[in-house]
Amino acid sequence: MARCPTMACFTPRQRSCSELHGKTAARSRVRLWRCAAIGPCAARCKEMLPHIAVELGNPTVTFVCPLDVSHTMRDGTWTEPKVANRRTYFASRLIAGWPRPGEVERYFLVPAGRQWFNDGGNDTASLIAEGLFGTERLEPNKGRVDLHLYMWGHPDHGVLLLYKLWGGGYGGTYSSKGDLSRLRQWVRSLHDDPMPIGLFVPFEAGWKAVKEFIETGGAFPNSIEWVANADLPPGTFPDP
Repeated sequence: MARCPTMACFTPRQRSCSELHGKTAARSRVRLWRCAAIGPCAARCKEMLPHIAVELGNPTVTFVCPLDVSHTMRDGTWTEPKVANRRTYFASRLIAGWPRPGEVERYFLVPAGRQWFNDGGNDTASLIAEGLFGTERLEPNKGRVDLHLYMWGHPDHGVLLLYKLWGGGYGGTYSSKGDLSRLRQWVRSLHDDPMPIGLFVPFEAGWKAVKEFIETGGAFPNSIEWVANADLPPGTFPDP
């Protein structure tokens, strides 16, 4: 959990994670552990909890998200894995599912000046997951938890990434952290939106984050630095 910029939040009825780790590993009678998480940590709960279950002696553990949607694991394995609806918008094409890393690597790791795509008046891309944590049957803005990784590419400045998790009690938007001294300098996207140069990172660094995001099923990438959009000064993303 220490890998995430935000920690899990536990209700007063619960032991802390360290107490569970150190004091209850042998208590196999534990059957229900309620945990709510905020920020990017929420996206990693289903990745981390199997490890915690092992420390608890592998009881049957139920994770209950803020919507009271439950996920149960036995012996460190989820009993009914649910896969969110995934879509990809890349190079002006919307396709079902997420690509393999090798299918999009060429947009990042090519000779300088040839990265990304600028065909058709579009320089944006996104990886989308709708209905995380078992909320795939709910409607947007009515309990469904969605995750987006947005990307804006520029031949001179690299790529700006934006990680957004929201819905169902979750909320958090983070941008890639570049040279923050240039937050008051903007470059226009091909949609004529002003994008802060201080949030662009080199294509090579951006690729590491995108690759990690795909390979971990949408976990918050730790391969680059991020800044919470709530901590950015007003006007960082001005109106067009």
